[in-house]
Amino acid sequence: MDRVTLTFNHLIRPLKRRVMLMISRAVIKIVNDAEGIQKVQAVGYGDELLENVERFQEYGLTSRPKGNAEAVIAAVAGGRSHTIVIAVDDRRFRLRNLEAGEVALYDDLGQKVHLKRDGIYVETPMKLDAIIGTSARVVAPAGVRLETSSLEVTGDIKDRCDTDGTTMAEMRSVYNSHVHPENDEGGPTDGPSEAM
Repeated sequence: MDRVTLTFNHLIRPLKRRVMLMISRAVIKIVNDAEGIQKVQAVGYGDELLENVERFQEYGLTSRPKGNAEAVIAAVAGGRSHTIVIAVDDRRFRLRNLEAGEVALYDDLGQKVHLKRDGIYVETPMKLDAIIGTSARVVAPAGVRLETSSLEVTGDIKDRCDTDGTTMAEMRSVYNSHVHPENDEGGPTDGPSEAM
């Protein structure tokens, strides 16, 4: 190589290194989820330890990756001292074989919300709580089916609520106090022998 080429290569070597290290892969080791922006400890190329790396997430969605999740990191302006995490994935738990256009939320415990081609599926091996502020409405013209061993309701249940329906408490009150003429003597019967 001639002297000009060697000089040029020597001059651009730091710039070349900065450009090469702008985007790279890393492995998440520790996550600090207590601050306004999540910070992680990650290991990059050549076992480079990166501390307090800010992890940027989409507004309205958040997650806390487990240790050994994989990340894509970006060194702002090529400086490794200002590295940020721009994406995290974990091949151990990622849902597979989604159809084109499908979306899913999932975790390491097998819980998922899957927007499939034929509807929305919520699946959990644990309990499911829906906490709703004032009211909820389900419109299902074909019906609603609950497959469960027990249904518990803390308030009243009312059928035909938009017309002449009554609550189960009202039906119970009518049943418990009802009498009717006897078939033999014509007098009124006693009330039910056992209240509902």
